[in-house]
Amino acid sequence: MVSLDSWANGEHVDFESAEAAEKYKRKATRLKDAVVGNTPDRVPVRVRSGYLAGHQADVTFEEMMYDAEKAAAAYREFLEEFDPDNNHVTIEPPGKPADILDYNLYNWPGNGVDENSGFQALEGEYMTAADYDEFIANPESWFLKQYMTRVFGELEGLGKLPNFSLSQELPMIKPLTLPFGDSEVQHALESLMDAGDAMAEWQEKVGVVASEAEAKGYPSFSGGYSKAPFDTIADMLRGTRNAMIDMRKRPEKIKAATRAVTPMMKDLGTSGPEATGSPFVLFVLHKGADNFMSQDDFEEFYWPTLKETMEAVIDEGYVPLMFAEGTYDARLEFLAENHPEGPTVWIFDRTDVREAHEILGDTVTVAGGVSTSLMKTAEPEAIQAHCKELAEDIGRERFILTTSARIYRTPKENIHAMINSVKEN
Repeated sequence: MVSLDSWANGEHVDFESAEAAEKYKRKATRLKDAVVGNTPDRVPVRVRSGYLAGHQADVTFEEMMYDAEKAAAAYREFLEEFDPDNNHVTIEPPGKPADILDYNLYNWPGNGVDENSGFQALEGEYMTAADYDEFIANPESWFLKQYMTRVFGELEGLGKLPNFSLSQELPMIKPLTLPFGDSEVQHALESLMDAGDAMAEWQEKVGVVASEAEAKGYPSFSGGYSKAPFDTIADMLRGTRNAMIDMRKRPEKIKAATRAVTPMMKDLGTSGPEATGSPFVLFVLHKGADNFMSQDDFEEFYWPTLKETMEAVIDEGYVPLMFAEGTYDARLEFLAENHPEGPTVWIFDRTDVREAHEILGDTVTVAGGVSTSLMKTAEPEAIQAHCKELAEDIGRERFILTTSARIYRTPKENIHAMINSVKEN
């Protein structure tokens, strides 16, 4: 069973040396203390790399997704250069499996965008209003037979898959198995197998870098992943515009769909930590920001199922890692009064972390404070001064210094300035 204690003790890690084990426990204890409300020896600093590792190693973003050797070397070089408190590796998804499946929900470097641009979501209406009832009745089946065929060009055959409840009786063997003789079904399954082989090859060459970093003494925050159920509907299925319209024209339908997908988001969030050994479950929040919906709509449509999903993660002994994209200024007082009990980290994008910590600091751990614009445009001295002042104002309890969002490019001196601002303090 993965827990904060087992993670902090490195029970799942095969360390390369006694020194690495000591380093790991020192860094993990610092992060754990910040999460549970103890006073760490200093403010922890968290860094994520991804494309940033490629930028530092002069490797294009396209190569970070297609060239396993260059990508792995870039991640290793980043770790040696910066020595953060955490395992920095945020591996970009490889392009080849997505190419094989003809994935249409995103553009990425080497497929639709410049070789040094980040991936971009192509939001669309992948579920129509007429699909609501079918989706609500059986979201798992709808995802398999409808959604997958609409966003993956090579998986149209999945729409012909049988109802697997046909496996109950011998006379049903014919309708159960006959679809698998269809050429479109076979093509879809072969495409998935080819994509699986490509992903396994990438994992063998690049994914291993994350476990290497742990063995060297760097604890990982990458335990699992989930989504706000409302975001699942509004991001992936209906699209922002349609979801906003649905809140007015068919509010009960979108609420029922959000409730229907909640068990899937619970399972998604609680399945990752056992596989990774890290208890942190990342939620990237999109439509709950101040500029997407009013506070009343947030409380009616967004929060109830998100809270339920978070509670399921917390009940398993894991830690929700809530990345609040955009501004959450209007949400802070409500979160302070209605937050589920249990260790939780909120990473704020455009909300002032001083204010967030003042309001939420007795309830959750606040992270952020270093904007992408500051990291990309300021001189190292200005960054270091900003981070030192931030750490002094907030203090060591329930605060993690990190960038407010992912950074793709910045001079290495600026990364050192952020990290050193707390190491030297």
